[in-house]
Amino acid sequence: MSPRANRAAAPLAIGLAAAALALRSASDPTEDGSAPPPVAAPCAEPVVALLGGLAPGATLRGWRVVALDCAAPRRAVLRLERGGTPLDLIVTPRGAEPHAPPRETARCAVFWSRGASPPEALPEGDIAPPLDALAERLRDAEGRLPLPEGW
Repeated sequence: MSPRANRAAAPLAIGLAAAALALRSASDPTEDGSAPPPVAAPCAEPVVALLGGLAPGATLRGWRVVALDCAAPRRAVLRLERGGTPLDLIVTPRGAEPHAPPRETARCAVFWSRGASPPEALPEGDIAPPLDALAERLRDAEGRLPLPEGW
């Protein structure tokens, strides 16, 4: 290689090494062996409005909203907690997922996930109230607001 090529290659090699280290660190488990928490992204104002203004600290039928995550396109995840038990409610545009949602409105589908909680920690009957409350909020907002851009 010419001296000029060597000078150009060194910063490139350093950049590639730094990128590889960053990717490896992001996928490495934490000290206790568990996976690192997912990186959350804030939701745009039209999405928050569609959710009826729900934000961390709010309650939804006895469940506390601990986070609102819009990291994935066309998806809003409400991370809820009650008595140490987590529950995620996932809102997507209706028809965006191949499987049927447990609740849907004219324009939105609402799914849920227990996350790592064992099934006995969260009986089906405990899931219905927050699902119903979120579907009610969505129906109310749909009557007043357009769907967020890109939905």
